[in-house]
Amino acid sequence: PHCIANRQWLEPLLERLMDSPRRVVVPVIDIIPEDYTDLYEYVPGMYGGFGWDLEFKWAGTAQERNASYHTPDPFPMPCLSGGILALRRDWWEMSGEYDDEMQEWGSEHIEMSLRSWRCGAGVEAVPCSRIGHMFRKARPY
Repeated sequence: PHCIANRQWLEPLLERLMDSPRRVVVPVIDIIPEDYTDLYEYVPGMYGGFGWDLEFKWAGTAQERNASYHTPDPFPMPCLSGGILALRRDWWEMSGEYDDEMQEWGSEHIEMSLRSWRCGAGVEAVPCSRIGHMFRKARPY
């Protein structure tokens, strides 16, 4: 499997969207090892960002970034890690959706992150929501 949704992964995301309709929320992304797909590795709440090259990187844990952080509180994310996210349809349409002219894989999450922050929405990780993802050792593209 490429992704595995944990039990009750959706409810915490929906709850945060009810609190702030313009927020983009993401689960914590756990690891499904590419060579051992029967395993599932839980990770701490990580935040991600990108540099001048616009390449996404996991930068550290929420606790490292903010010493007063307490698990399982939601925390702000500078950047979406990819396409595993939730947002309200009305906010998606009002924000402009994805850019139809963007042809390269892997930049839509950067675009959506920048748009969310510029338009007053923000991105938030919700540790009570967890989805496993298989990260490949090498990119197939």
